[in-house]
Amino acid sequence: MADALREHVLVVDDEPAMTRVLAAALDARGFRVAAVGTGAEAIEAVSRMSPAAVILDLGLPDIDGVEVCRRIRAWSDVPIIVLTADDTEHRKVEVLDDGADDYVTKPFSTPELLADYASRSAIIAARSFLATIRSR
Repeated sequence: MADALREHVLVVDDEPAMTRVLAAALDARGFRVAAVGTGAEAIEAVSRMSPAAVILDLGLPDIDGVEVCRRIRAWSDVPIIVLTADDTEHRKVEVLDDGADDYVTKPFSTPELLADYASRSAIIAARSFLATIRSR
């Protein structure tokens, strides 16, 4: 598949091993992957590259992942899938309330992560289609 036709996914995680695993899994399934390790880099990358989705870890070294989600959500509707080791109910509710589209805990399965992305993409495509029809 031509690289320009592949959907771009931004992976935000400060653990190089996790980034490599995600990049390999996503690349094998036809996605282009960009990876960053801080919240500031994530915010800048989303504004610069307009990815099809963001996979966001909450435990970043500079800005809490929930705050990164809030900042991105203030101006972008890109699907944000949180991928984190934090499985507390409070944290999950907090980040979903602040704009994340889904929450997956580590350890995770690649099929689960990709199914979450596919379902979010389908919902967004349907909303966009309905908005187009309503505006005519």
